[in-house]
Amino acid sequence: MSSRPLTSQQAAALADPGVSVALDAGAGCGKTFVLTERFLAELAAPDREGADSQPVERLMRIAAITFTDAAASELRSRIRDRCRQLRDEAAPAERLRWERVLHGLEAASISTIHAFCGALVREHAVALGVDPAYRLLEPAAARVMQDRAVEEALRNGLAASAGTDDQLLELAADLELEGLASAVALLAMRENEPGFSAWLRATPADVADAAALA
Repeated sequence: MSSRPLTSQQAAALADPGVSVALDAGAGCGKTFVLTERFLAELAAPDREGADSQPVERLMRIAAITFTDAAASELRSRIRDRCRQLRDEAAPAERLRWERVLHGLEAASISTIHAFCGALVREHAVALGVDPAYRLLEPAAARVMQDRAVEEALRNGLAASAGTDDQLLELAADLELEGLASAVALLAMRENEPGFSAWLRATPADVADAAALA
């Protein structure tokens, strides 16, 4: 839909409006441009159910997901600008279509991953058994709660290990509770990394051997 020259990767992302795409590229590589054109291509594509959808209905079936609020805001702004351009350039019969798209754009699913998932959870809150009025924790609040949970778990673990696990007590004495809590919190942050589950199953001898090889 754009006259701007495309790289082969950008052209591939725009080639088939019948499938979902994910873009991964560095800053300044044109991700927002490609997502904007892809969004518009989805709006213009023939309806895959064989019916001519109303423009706002089609708009509500498209999800554009980014990593940051700033990127989502920029993407929505770019899409709005292109829709205005297409409306102004369209034949009279098509202008109403783009005007309807512009009116419905604020309700379109153009958001971060967290916001998209949050909307799904709120929509199905009863089935999921969660409070529809829930809110996401701010990173700072989440960190405070994590620190409290780690410290409480360590205190309980140390109390339970008295007389049964001298090595754990020695480690706590060497690092002090604050240092041990920081180490545990750091490990918790890496639980989704490849190899973490294998590390949890490793014996002390395995860990010592790995450290010696390193």
